[in-house]
Amino acid sequence: GLFIFKIPYLLFDFAAGWLILKLLNSDAKKSLFAYKLWMFNPFMLHACYGLGQMDITVVFFMLAAIYCIKLDKKYLAMVLLSLGFLTKTFFLILVPLAILILGRSFRERLKLFGAFIVTACVFIVPFYLSSNVINKALLLAPSGVPLLKRALFFLGYSAIALPLFFLKKGKIELDLVISSFAASLLLFYSFYSLTTRYFVLVTPLLLYLVVKNRKLWFYIAIFSIALLELGIAATWQQGELLASLNPEFFSGLPKTDAFINLFFNLKYVHQFMYRLFVFSSAAMIIHLLATNRKYFNFPFLGATKNDKA
Repeated sequence: GLFIFKIPYLLFDFAAGWLILKLLNSDAKKSLFAYKLWMFNPFMLHACYGLGQMDITVVFFMLAAIYCIKLDKKYLAMVLLSLGFLTKTFFLILVPLAILILGRSFRERLKLFGAFIVTACVFIVPFYLSSNVINKALLLAPSGVPLLKRALFFLGYSAIALPLFFLKKGKIELDLVISSFAASLLLFYSFYSLTTRYFVLVTPLLLYLVVKNRKLWFYIAIFSIALLELGIAATWQQGELLASLNPEFFSGLPKTDAFINLFFNLKYVHQFMYRLFVFSSAAMIIHLLATNRKYFNFPFLGATKNDKA
């Protein structure tokens, strides 16, 4: 019964894999490698198929929007981003970045924002009187998040968004879109919610980036170590996945954190892993900004006089 209910996840999963292939189709070897990594992505297997979370649908809308950007279908991309926002409201942080990159004038950016809002309203308005969806959409809404963390998030987000006002004229660079999206999501995880189910959204972006730049594998290794301990070691139903073979034995197996706690204070282990993720995220964001500085006419990011329009 559970398998049947998870079939829609599988369909979105294969669709997301196909989109990854299309985004990297200029290099068959790299695209196939990224597809294989996606299919065996432990965060996806844990969140969607282990815990039954629906984040794979948001992944599909994001990748579909990026693919539309590649095809220069800007307004369709904004419609898909709006659908992603309606599925998971924190997805909203990607929208301003997309508008800044896709719109090269104030008027065009306003029209792109209009496409996003109209799509959202079509679905929100019928349910507005009986829901609190608008309030939940605000990034300041999550309770329990300290003001300092919110301030640091908006400071980091501004550092990602502001250079996009100084983009060079010409073709929209897919690498810049994906790097900006990945950077903003890493910020969100660092200051708002670091869980494997949310991390699923950034994994296809990271796969795209690492197959094109192998230097980024170092960050992926750190993210994986930190998240496997923080998000899976304490909560993953390791035994329950095999409970059908021997319910009494496998259901009674202790979590991985129980073994770690025998040798180390688990509180300090979790604190270390969280800080490891935050600092490695910051390092990767800086790395991405430095790598993409060639797309900006912004002197503080290394543009030369010849780059200026």
